[in-house]
Amino acid sequence: APERRNRAMPRENGPLLVSYPLLRLAVANGARVIFISTTLDSRSQVVVRLSVPRPESADVEDLLQEFAAFVERTTDAGGVSRVSGTRSPVAAD
Repeated sequence: APERRNRAMPRENGPLLVSYPLLRLAVANGARVIFISTTLDSRSQVVVRLSVPRPESADVEDLLQEFAAFVERTTDAGGVSRVSGTRSPVAAD
């Protein structure tokens, strides 16, 4: 069973579980948030993608929506990771 504090965001390919408390902590402390995606390309090279939310995304719900959009951008049209990998929001500072 998923951690009860995680937020399940519905997606076509199944729910995306996001740590709601981590984002809430980042917002409460004014930390910068960075979205990170790592995958392997067809040559088994690691591909890292970074993205930052819009500056006006100041609350947890906005960050959740932006993270879901980031995951969609780093996922192919069939809803599968480009090859394989992980994605996570990270608080920096």
